[in-house]
Amino acid sequence: MPKRAYVSLNDEGRWALFAGDGSEDYPEVLAVGDPFEPGESIRAVMEQLESWASENDYVIVPPDYSKNDEISLDDLTDLTDE
Repeated sequence: MPKRAYVSLNDEGRWALFAGDGSEDYPEVLAVGDPFEPGESIRAVMEQLESWASENDYVIVPPDYSKNDEISLDDLTDLTDE
């Protein structure tokens, strides 16, 4: 059975593949891709990370837990105009 992994940016702004579901205090980095660049380059780096995951018996899923403490649920659900 494949192990879980998720994609996020690392501390250096590079795409990275992390082991687990996002609940880990110290995420395990499995693979690091290119630096984040908006646009079409995202597709290429995702294909590279997906290929690495598949070759190493991982399945990429969205993390169950967000690592971003700066965004609250209220911020995401507030639909009123200010």
